[in-house]
Amino acid sequence: MPKPYSKPGAPSLASKKRKRDDKKDNQIDEITFDRSARQEYLTGFHKRKVARIKAAQEEAEKRSRQERVEERKRLREARKEELRLHVEAVNQSLGLNRSDGEEEDEEEGSGTDNEGEGGTEAANGINEESEFVDEEKFTTVTVTTMDDDEDEDEENEEGEEGPAGDEKNTTDTNKSKEGTKDKKGKERKPKQKKKKFRYLSKSERKDDRMRDKVRRSRKKTERTAK
Repeated sequence: MPKPYSKPGAPSLASKKRKRDDKKDNQIDEITFDRSARQEYLTGFHKRKVARIKAAQEEAEKRSRQERVEERKRLREARKEELRLHVEAVNQSLGLNRSDGEEEDEEEGSGTDNEGEGGTEAANGINEESEFVDEEKFTTVTVTTMDDDEDEDEENEEGEEGPAGDEKNTTDTNKSKEGTKDKKGKERKPKQKKKKFRYLSKSERKDDRMRDKVRRSRKKTERTAK
């Protein structure tokens, strides 16, 4: 490949490139003053402060929301535990009640048997003592027969007291009737009805005003005529 033609004494391409690089290295960096950035910095204190406050509020709200979620979770678990313990206690009490009920049924069955035997003996006219044993109490019951003479005496006493009691009842009823008559006589007085208050309508008020005006004008004319 032939070499490019160059004038004698002219600088070569390598020397030109070297000079260009030297100029770039020796070039001074220019400092420019940005007025818009300066203005934004000077007037942006309040804006930056508001932005910081807003960011802090958002962070605090996020933290409080997380705390509320954790608190709800804790309460839910505590309620579940309380419910479980309550169910266990109820089941235990139901089991105890069932066992107590079975024991009471057995005791009642034995008591009814004893009562049946006592009734037959009492019918035969024999004094009988029955014992009832409970877990905490011990009682003894004595059953005796009643005589027919005592029943007849009581019936005779009631028959003697009957007429006197009837007379007292009749006098009481008469007194009560007289009292009611007196009360009724007082209540029969006519009662005065209370007058109901009623507001006049707009047209009625207007008519009343017109009547008042006519009445006043008549009185004026009469006074002037005199």
